[in-house]
Amino acid sequence: MTSFSGDSRHLFALLDSLPEKEIHVYNWEKEKLVKSLTITSAVTRLRGIPTQSMGVSLSGNKYLKNFFFSSNYDVKIVNALPQSRENDFNFFEQIYLPIQNSLIKQVVLAEYAQSLGISSGQIDVDNAQPSTTNNHLVAKKQFILIFECNDTVHSNHSNASAAQLLISNTPATLAFELKQTITLKPSRASNSAAGMNFQIQGITNCSNGFIISGPYGFIALYDRTDEKRDPYVEVKKFTLGELNVIGVAIYPSEEKFVVLSDSGRLLSVTMDSTVQVDNKDQSPSAITTNAIKDLVQGGYSNESVIALDVAYNRPVFVTISSDRCFRLYNYETCKCEIRYPFSSDEQPMALSIHPSGFQVVISFKDRIKLFNILPDKLKPYLETILKASKEIHYSKGGQFIAAASGINIIIYDSRSLEQLITLQGHMMSVRNLAWADGDQVLFSSGLDGNVYGWLTSRFQVSSIQGDSEVNRIEIVTANNRTSTISSIAVDCLPTSFYKPSQTNNALTHQTNYLSTNVTNSEKVNESSERSLVVIASLDGNIKLVPWNINSTKSDLPIIIPGEMTGAISCLCFTSDQSHLIAGTIYGTIRIYIWPQPTDPIVDKHAIYLPALFSEYLAHSSAVTAVRLNHNDSIILTTGEDGSTYIFQLMKNLISIDSSLNIGVANDSNDVVKSNQTNDQNNYITTSDVFKYNNDVILVSTEEIDDHLNEILALNKQLSDITLKTNYLIQQKEYDTQLEKKTLMEKNDSIIYELTEKNEQVVKTLEKKIIDLNSQLANNEKSFLLIKNSIENKYEHKLNEQIERYNSLMEKMENLKQNCKNLLDNSLSNYESNLLNLKNQFLNEEKRLKNESKRINDDRLAEETNFREILNQQEAEYEDELKLLIHAADNELSNERSSVIKLRNLIHVKNTKLDQMKKKLIELSSASKARLTLLQAEKAEKDKLQETLEHYKSNLAERDRALTEKEKIISDLRNTTRTLENFRFVLDHRLQQLSLERGPITSHIEKLEKHIVYMYEQIVDEFDLKKGLVDETQTKDQKLSQVNKEITQLRYEVTLNNYLSDSIYLIHRLLYFIS
Repeated sequence: MTSFSGDSRHLFALLDSLPEKEIHVYNWEKEKLVKSLTITSAVTRLRGIPTQSMGVSLSGNKYLKNFFFSSNYDVKIVNALPQSRENDFNFFEQIYLPIQNSLIKQVVLAEYAQSLGISSGQIDVDNAQPSTTNNHLVAKKQFILIFECNDTVHSNHSNASAAQLLISNTPATLAFELKQTITLKPSRASNSAAGMNFQIQGITNCSNGFIISGPYGFIALYDRTDEKRDPYVEVKKFTLGELNVIGVAIYPSEEKFVVLSDSGRLLSVTMDSTVQVDNKDQSPSAITTNAIKDLVQGGYSNESVIALDVAYNRPVFVTISSDRCFRLYNYETCKCEIRYPFSSDEQPMALSIHPSGFQVVISFKDRIKLFNILPDKLKPYLETILKASKEIHYSKGGQFIAAASGINIIIYDSRSLEQLITLQGHMMSVRNLAWADGDQVLFSSGLDGNVYGWLTSRFQVSSIQGDSEVNRIEIVTANNRTSTISSIAVDCLPTSFYKPSQTNNALTHQTNYLSTNVTNSEKVNESSERSLVVIASLDGNIKLVPWNINSTKSDLPIIIPGEMTGAISCLCFTSDQSHLIAGTIYGTIRIYIWPQPTDPIVDKHAIYLPALFSEYLAHSSAVTAVRLNHNDSIILTTGEDGSTYIFQLMKNLISIDSSLNIGVANDSNDVVKSNQTNDQNNYITTSDVFKYNNDVILVSTEEIDDHLNEILALNKQLSDITLKTNYLIQQKEYDTQLEKKTLMEKNDSIIYELTEKNEQVVKTLEKKIIDLNSQLANNEKSFLLIKNSIENKYEHKLNEQIERYNSLMEKMENLKQNCKNLLDNSLSNYESNLLNLKNQFLNEEKRLKNESKRINDDRLAEETNFREILNQQEAEYEDELKLLIHAADNELSNERSSVIKLRNLIHVKNTKLDQMKKKLIELSSASKARLTLLQAEKAEKDKLQETLEHYKSNLAERDRALTEKEKIISDLRNTTRTLENFRFVLDHRLQQLSLERGPITSHIEKLEKHIVYMYEQIVDEFDLKKGLVDETQTKDQKLSQVNKEITQLRYEVTLNNYLSDSIYLIHRLLYFIS
């Protein structure tokens, strides 16, 4: 595992060398190892700290530490947690979030084992207690630990370079603090045994948080909030059935993310969708929905790939797999263009594509079928009976089809699928077929160990059962020591078959090959004497058999030795025979330099050549086929693991490098991967040598007829839509006028009724106020009368009862004091009651305002719906206008072509007029008049051309306006997604607040029952009146907007009519000129 430092100047590498592990620090600029450390702990993850100070974070089982290095690479180790807590966890994954305001955030996935007691078949993960009994299970409880740290080194030296920060010999350390701990729970029920195996396996950072993933299709998104206690909360969760998700990658726009399963499948998931897939009833291969899609549609094989072939004149190759599916790929675009599944009773066994790339022949259990390759599907063309053909090949020129059935080889005419000849000679089933360059010889090998060559120049169309002995050339004869042949390839020049060897001794060929091989390999390529059949066997050896028509047997075979564990399963030569491409049974691709530039070793049994090759591990199981494109720049391989790889051959380095990987080496892979390299100068791409004519396609006559019928139907539909649109516009105008009139009448009646009610309420209030004032005056008068009577009653006894008066005075003083206290108490009670009533009125006013706000929100929602309907109608009108503009452009192009022809004709006529001027002087005046007329017509044409340019500029302005609208829509979608996340957090907080304000709400409801009925009636009637007035104004605005849109549509229709009239006028003028 490797990771760069924050300044990208150093590379940290974790080497797993048991029983200890080593950390190497490399200076990336100097390409030098500068530090090496040995660690005895079980470290599994290494991450460079994203800061200018050189640091790295290590995590593993009971291990979470940060290493910081100084300028002389002295190290200082800092614990992220106390040692007691660190020993309780297994820290199996960690990432760093994007730095914001010099704040570094580290997210760590941790787990610890916990013993579980079993009671009545239920397992409680949260409440389980540790136990040492042997009958208890162990569950892994998982956590997300979020650490934060301020980058003081970076903030204090913001103007310093990374090199200046490391001048000190003391390492600059950072202190991370644990800010939040999140406990993870299984996505399934916690009381199920499956929940015990639930483990989060991946974590990915995003702009405002992170994403975690795990088994059973579990994906959760955490976003940052403003809460200080729990800043990161789960805002969205996805469930993708039975898929075991091991990784997630998010798009830069964060609108989508890609999911990687343990089976190698890649899925694209929309971020703003809510995905819940039933993991019980739905298989992993059938969970695609509108929100979940394979990253590349169709380019995925459930099972092993059986056969592969590549076209010569098109950048395509075809495959068939055990899932009974045909696929056609384009290796330039890396896309699966055709996916054609066969029925359950049709199991394809082999295939071959015509060099043109427009036909493919596929063999089944009881027949072979010839298909035409259309742009998006296969169309059956011809078929013939042939049982169990496991090997079928087009010839290099495409005129023959060779198919192996049992011990027989049948040759067909590729145009009519007519059988030409049956070749017999093998004693056991034929396993391999190979055409030589020039299609003059067909080579075959069987399970019997024999290899034969068949001369195509002797094929007789008239004799279906020809003389096989005449056509057959024995290349290799089987014996008891012969190993099973896995593949054959032919190394020969097309002209070599017309030039027999000067001697009949096959040893001469061996001597020529070896001597040329030792002296100069270029002479071998130029020599017509090199005619070899290369045979790969299951014992790991490659056997080279020299041969020609007159002499084929060899006393000493030429062998490139190998090992049985790396036995070769398939072979393929480049077109110039400079390299031999081989696939092995354990999934590697080998490239041999050909011929092998080594000294031979000769003994009494064979001539041995040491093997020199480049090897690349691609597949996880045996390679089933290897093919090259026409200029040897692309290598295609398929394997039993269900994957298809595309490589680019770097001949200048005599090596290969993986450029593209279609599929992944697993059974449930459903995607196409692309991994482009940067060293493009070393590759021989198809654009460097040859460019395909991709404009040529194969189209059936039925499809052409269907397209013509669709065009006629669309034209008819366009006329119907135009008529319907005009009718709808008129009907909309009439309905709008009626609705406006009805609303005005309704509003007037409501306003009149409210006005009368308001006047009655005002009169009632005034009457009650007058009654209360009169009652208060009467009470004051009665109080004064009573007071005067009491004073007069006791005044004449004042002199006689002074003592009693004094006592009474004291009593009265006390009584006054008591009365004053009572009055003060009553006044305070009255003020408190008055304050309570005011609070009640204010609460009621708030409630009414909330209702008013809700009504306004409903009105806005209705207005939004109305706008959406109008926008949809506007989009339909714009589509119709685009169609009309396209038709007008086509007519203009036709008219321009006719104008060009007419100009040429005018030029010829002017030439004739010049000649006639010299001969006929008396007609000069008439010619001048005619020229004047032509100039006037040209001026008129220029004016028309300016008019057309003006129309084009108007159309360009409309296109720019549409582009701006699309950008605005994209921005609104991003804003909506952010608001939805914020709304989720607010809802969570509001639920907590609603639980806390329960008693207060009940008390408020009791107080609201004492509100004055009269005040409530007045407020309700006032709000109703205000709402009706606002609704009336809103509807008036809508009506004005609709009228503007109707006016704009009428203007556009008028503009289109004017355009059609202008085109018709141009046509008439051109007709007049001609």
